Amino acid sequence: MVRFGAAAPVFALALALALAACGTPPPAVTEMPKPHSVIAFDVFNTGYGAIKDKYIEAVEIRGIAIEGLKGFSTIDPALAVRVADDGIHMSHAGYEIYKRSLPTENDPAAWAGLTVDLATRARAYSREMNDASAEKLYEAVFDGALSELDVFSRYAGADEARRNRAQRDGFGGIGIRFKIEAGIVRVTTVMPETPAMSAGVKTGDRIATIDGQPVGQGEPDIIRQLQGPPESVVRVGLFRPDEERSFELTITRQHIVPPTVSARLDDDVL
Repeated sequence: MVRFGAAAPVFALALALALAACGTPPPAVTEMPKPHSVIAFDVFNTGYGAIKDKYIEAVEIRGIAIEGLKGFSTIDPALAVRVADDGIHMSHAGYEIYKRSLPTENDPAAWAGLTVDLATRARAYSREMNDASAEKLYEAVFDGALSELDVFSRYAGADEARRNRAQRDGFGGIGIRFKIEAGIVRVTTVMPETPAMSAGVKTGDRIATIDGQPVGQGEPDIIRQLQGPPESVVRVGLFRPDEERSFELTITRQHIVPPTVSARLDDDVL
């Protein structure tokens, strides 16, 4: 065991200066696997292009891409990206690890390629970047890219995008909404003309099991248990508090499009 007393800060400073003077040998570069790099390029190319084409005001790909690259620091705070006259510089823990000229064209593909290049190099120096999932990388870049636009523009990750698509286009399910309170899954809505209503599910029923298994720990898990291809069958174990009885219903899933608009007449006013 090595102990340092009052002289430790001086020693540490001398060591840091020596390392800075000598430089640190770069680790072997971990190349981003080919399929991943191709997919990442497509995602960044599509994302940058969509921001450019769909945003109401004119935006420069250069600006949003550079802000996106700065988003690497949300994964590893030791990473820093800056732009200078001679190109873009990336450093890790104060040491420059990459420099490249900037694309001159306002082309999403060129900036997508630059993003993949810098992400690949960052993976070689940063354990956090190397361990980050593709989705975490996309979130970091696009959250950064959108940060300078407005408070309403944001990136929807894969799970959120699937939920949004299901709200628009529908999904294979039984037609209920539920709420989790103190670990109890309670049915809050039974949609009209759905398999759940036909099977006799009622508001207030508690869901105890799905296909003989305990319900999931959170809303996404339970949704995955309940949803499935139309015409497939799911067994739902319920407890009905007002009758104090447990029972199981076998329900055939159908294509469900959740209602988003409701209407009623009140004194001949719609």
